[in-house]
Amino acid sequence: GFRAMAQEGKTPAQIGDLLGYSPRHVQRMLKLADLAPVILDALAEDRITTEHCQALALENDTARQVQVFEAACQSGWGGKPDVRVIRNLITESEVAVKDNTKFRFVGMCAT
Repeated sequence: GFRAMAQEGKTPAQIGDLLGYSPRHVQRMLKLADLAPVILDALAEDRITTEHCQALALENDTARQVQVFEAACQSGWGGKPDVRVIRNLITESEVAVKDNTKFRFVGMCAT
């Protein structure tokens, strides 16, 4: 699959060319493949959807993914997490730049 080819050193573009997918699609699938095992188990058991996984994949740290997943499950209806809650928990530590004068001074080109 995608992961095996990536481990062989192939780029997402090369994998996509070989299998008939866009490089972006390959990147997304590789990101989902790197989710914490407990999250992949929940997906396999139909306790969550790929939309939940895409939201959890916004976080690279698997320990933090599990922490967010568990918190979202506790706050969800019937133990099923809300995708918006997952996104909010992951992005709450990000800095707002819209009204940040330092960001405007340095500029978006520096990021």
